[in-house]
Amino acid sequence: MATPHAPQLRLPLEGWYALREKDETDRRINYAELLRKAKPDMDQELADERLRERYDACQRNLAALRKVLTPAAPDVIVVVGDDQHEQFKDDNMPMFSVYYSDTLDVSGVPTVETRAPIPSHGAPLGSPSYSGRFSRSGASRGSTRPSPS
Repeated sequence: MATPHAPQLRLPLEGWYALREKDETDRRINYAELLRKAKPDMDQELADERLRERYDACQRNLAALRKVLTPAAPDVIVVVGDDQHEQFKDDNMPMFSVYYSDTLDVSGVPTVETRAPIPSHGAPLGSPSYSGRFSRSGASRGSTRPSPS
């Protein structure tokens, strides 16, 4: 099973509009040039009805993933991703990192786009003892950074 971690997956539909506004006003992006190169029916793709269809599809598919993953109660979940300077900086950018804990609490983590808190899930992570045995790198419990030796 797989899913991207695009911001649209954790934002309410209103947040999608905030992303568009951010892109339209971001000085690093020549938005007018992007629109000039866009396919001719891009305005239809960005219409309210089409965005609602896509949002609803995302929510249905996330629910389908949850429906499979939750009863499976996996001991381990492997996440492959690009950190994008979210947890690590250039002075400590590991090729691999292992996080283990009893829960993964994302409460109060603001989204960049809306500054609205992400709801807390406090999701159990299966078997922390297994992940502890898996992690032989000396990582601190509840941390993605190696503990001091």
